[in-house]
Amino acid sequence: MRVSVRSTGKLNIFLMFQQNKGEGGVVARLPGGVQPVSLPFLHIQTAMKASVICLLLLVAVAYVAARPEEDKYTNKFDNVNVDQILHSDRLLTNYYKCLMDEGRCTAEGNELKKVLPDALATECKKCSDKQREVIRKVIKYLVDNKPELWTNLANKYDPEKKYRMKFEEEAKKIGVKV
Repeated sequence: MRVSVRSTGKLNIFLMFQQNKGEGGVVARLPGGVQPVSLPFLHIQTAMKASVICLLLLVAVAYVAARPEEDKYTNKFDNVNVDQILHSDRLLTNYYKCLMDEGRCTAEGNELKKVLPDALATECKKCSDKQREVIRKVIKYLVDNKPELWTNLANKYDPEKKYRMKFEEEAKKIGVKV
């Protein structure tokens, strides 16, 4: 196997591994000829090379497995008491004003504002089961108890009514007329 690493100057360096003996070497090609360069760490036995490759693969797999799921919305607000917000005019009004860009936002409100357009566009594919449950509860409550808030939010986030038409069947299942 021969790998060439070329520099911008007049020096070309080639890394060579002999497949049979598992030995390797580096050759520097200068304008006057080829000169071997001794790098002791390249004289690794084949089994050692395979072990190193396996170790690197294991580290890569562990890294990928340890990463948080990027295809899900954050769950750090999943334990917010939604019933408390829905049944408090002050809290509900603050969230409403946040979503309508008429007031300040809490961390939860900012996160909701950030993900709401994507959640609508992707049919909530990144939502957890808990988040879907909360969304159904909030929509049902707003439609049944605060229709003016629901209408204003729906008109802001779905002015063309394409999402409302898309989710009409889902809404009917939970007894909501959108």
